Amino acid sequence: MKNTTNMTDHESRIHALSLAAGALFAEMYADPTSPIGVVDSLLESYKSLRRALPRDLSTGRHIGSPEAYKATQGKMKEASAPFDPFDKTAEEWTANISI
Repeated sequence: MKNTTNMTDHESRIHALSLAAGALFAEMYADPTSPIGVVDSLLESYKSLRRALPRDLSTGRHIGSPEAYKATQGKMKEASAPFDPFDKTAEEWTANISI
C-alpha cells in the first residue's frame, strides 16, 4: 500500500499542488463573485493533478485522497499534508529544471 508517508518526491509535489488547487477551488466556489469559468478550470486542474498520482491498491483511490477531499471541502486545516506546498519559493522548486 502506498500512502502519503512513502510518496516519491514527485508524487509529494503533485499531491501538494492538488491540495493547493483543491483549497483554492473550495475558496472560490464559496465566493459568489468568483467567475464560474475560473472555478470550473480550478476543479479540472485539481482532478488532473489527482489523476497523475498512483492508486492505493488497498482502496483503489489515488494516494492522499482523504487529504485531497478535505481540501476541496474547505477543510484544509484538518488535512494532514505530507509537507507545506508553499514551503519553497518558485525559484527553489524550479532550480533543478533545465530547458
